[in-house]
Amino acid sequence: MGSQDCVEITALSLSTSKRFMAFSEITEKVSQIVIYDLRLMVVVKNIILEKVTKNTRVIMVKFSEDDKFLYVQIGAPEWKIFQYKLDKSVLSMIIDNVPPSYDPSLHNDASYNDNDYFYEMNINKDPRYLISAVGKGYLRVFSLKKGSYDYIDISRPGYQSDYLCHCWINNFFLMAGTKDGRIDVFDYTGNYLDSLENAHEVMQGNEENPIFSICSLKDGFALTGRNVVTIYKFNSLVSLILIIQV
Repeated sequence: MGSQDCVEITALSLSTSKRFMAFSEITEKVSQIVIYDLRLMVVVKNIILEKVTKNTRVIMVKFSEDDKFLYVQIGAPEWKIFQYKLDKSVLSMIIDNVPPSYDPSLHNDASYNDNDYFYEMNINKDPRYLISAVGKGYLRVFSLKKGSYDYIDISRPGYQSDYLCHCWINNFFLMAGTKDGRIDVFDYTGNYLDSLENAHEVMQGNEENPIFSICSLKDGFALTGRNVVTIYKFNSLVSLILIIQV
């Protein structure tokens, strides 16, 4: 499915409607995004990333909920998020997203990997159009407006949190999982609300179990750890019940 001169495919995403698939590839000449129609089984768009250094890796692509936009996160040295309008394949916004722990000198290290500094990105369209990103040493929320954006870096007050993952719950709440097994909860404006300590309910004296991934469910959320999947169900607006661990 990749181009004949494809060197590497670095990211993959499905649209919310499940009709389209987007993947990024590095060819001998350019970096580009390929949009594939899963119903017609044909390539419908090729978006060439014209404003990036040769061999820059795309580390994440993400469709908007209405499939009108595609967001492309590139790695070092630029560290940008590109917003494309899909109907015309037009670049409509460029967002700076440099991880605070990244230094340009690191790029010369043979062991350097973009994924050590950027982990994931999510999109929340209500009540504001927000893009959230998590990486080494930061959790960042971008608020998009017509032609411009603002952003804030958020964390639990008084804590140096090492976030590994995050997800939106009912559009209004942002949950972020930490390396030490805690979930911090924020509202859509970035205000800290609460925390769920020891989310995997590790027995006292045992090694901490990180939150490696978290996703929303219809009436709760699920998270993964080193050797466990933990599922919570909302009992009310403010309380949780641990349902199952597998």
